[in-house]
Amino acid sequence: MSTSRPIDGDTPRRSTRISARLDFKRHSIQAAPSDPARLKAHTSAPRKRRKLAKGGPRGGREPPQVVSRGDILFPVEIWKLVFKYLHEDVDQRQFARAAVPFLSALRHEVESILYKTPFLAGAVSAVRFAQSISESTCRARVVEALTINVSARDNEQADLYRDTLRSILDAVPRLVSIDMRGDLRRRGQPFSGSWRIPTLLEGKTLPLRHIRGFPAVLDKGYAVTLRVLGPQLEELRLRSKPSSLYIPAPPTLACVDLPKLHTIACDMYILRQIKDTRNVTHLWLIAVAQEAINEAVDLLGPQLVSLRIEQGFVNPQGPMYPTERLVHWDRCTRLKFLHVVDMVTYPSYRRWTPSSIEAARLKTLQLSDQPQHLPPILETLVWVPAWVRKVPPAKDEDVSMVGPPEQMHRYTLRCFAEASLKHFCSLKEFFYLWSDEGYFHCVLSPEGDLFEAHAELEHMSFNAWACVPCNA
Repeated sequence: MSTSRPIDGDTPRRSTRISARLDFKRHSIQAAPSDPARLKAHTSAPRKRRKLAKGGPRGGREPPQVVSRGDILFPVEIWKLVFKYLHEDVDQRQFARAAVPFLSALRHEVESILYKTPFLAGAVSAVRFAQSISESTCRARVVEALTINVSARDNEQADLYRDTLRSILDAVPRLVSIDMRGDLRRRGQPFSGSWRIPTLLEGKTLPLRHIRGFPAVLDKGYAVTLRVLGPQLEELRLRSKPSSLYIPAPPTLACVDLPKLHTIACDMYILRQIKDTRNVTHLWLIAVAQEAINEAVDLLGPQLVSLRIEQGFVNPQGPMYPTERLVHWDRCTRLKFLHVVDMVTYPSYRRWTPSSIEAARLKTLQLSDQPQHLPPILETLVWVPAWVRKVPPAKDEDVSMVGPPEQMHRYTLRCFAEASLKHFCSLKEFFYLWSDEGYFHCVLSPEGDLFEAHAELEHMSFNAWACVPCNA
């Protein structure tokens, strides 16, 4: 049976231009794996290496490494930047699908990014990941951070998930960060999942430096774990037991040394127990009163670079601007990032009416002409005002005092943002949370007009306050 060669015009030649290879979506394979553990089955056999031309450089400084398989003829450093940029822009599953055509020539570069910070959402993904790194020690050695789901329901796979995570911790010698994701305050299960950190780390010797994500409840078991990890920890997220917020409990951090700690999320009860706070530059105060905030500012003000506050109050009208009741901002001479969340207790929340919300809005609007009380060199201000959130339906006696439409509330926030950006020379950007639409980003144009747009995800992520650089 004779065969005929295809015409050149029918079969396009493979391009060597980098722009043609950057279209990852066009090269995606639908049957590609959705997690790192299944990438092995979709790789093709490596081609033979091309011999270097005679007379090439033999001594002295070596030229940049070049991949010469197929038509990929660009330095490895370029592909590392491409893969890194792509991984930051899409999720893990999309990156795995897009990277499959490049595994035969750039396996190490792809795996070094795909396995660096995996997210193990449940028992299935954890088992697949454990099997994958057990087949290759190179994959296990590139793992630097694990993101785990601490709000998974306690079902028949909970034990499998926990045991698999413990086996993974034994196989990743360079793990420096654990990030806890999920909802720890699900209805009926307050602070669910906080036990997993001491259970996971019990008996482990890891070079952990960062414990991120949702703050875990500090109990005796967690204190024992921190006693082992404390000398090397740089970042920590803690919260007291619900009862200890009202009934003082015995100190649990009295015997824990944290000499390298520079980023911490905690309430004031835990902050008082930390013996050495001289290196703390990033602080998240959880569910604190006004007196406690002033106490923290007096204690750490001169060294703070970033501060996130969940301030609780019982006044149904709320503050007229984010720093109304905080009077010691002159001590925060290094503070560049301030995130203020207005928290209202449930009994006070029930007393909120449309008329009280309107009163709070008018108070904020009155301050638009002359905003006050901000740190001297503040660059970024984030505000989540309580009076823009949803409130219970108005009662019959409040129908005649229903507040203005939502446009007036947005107008008030924009007026405050514009006044703050114009009044404080150091302030560069203002963010505010608006209902279910997310955060909005406000800046001044070169002409001095207010410009507003949806905030980028990386600007308002859960760890944004902890990523503020200390350098100018």
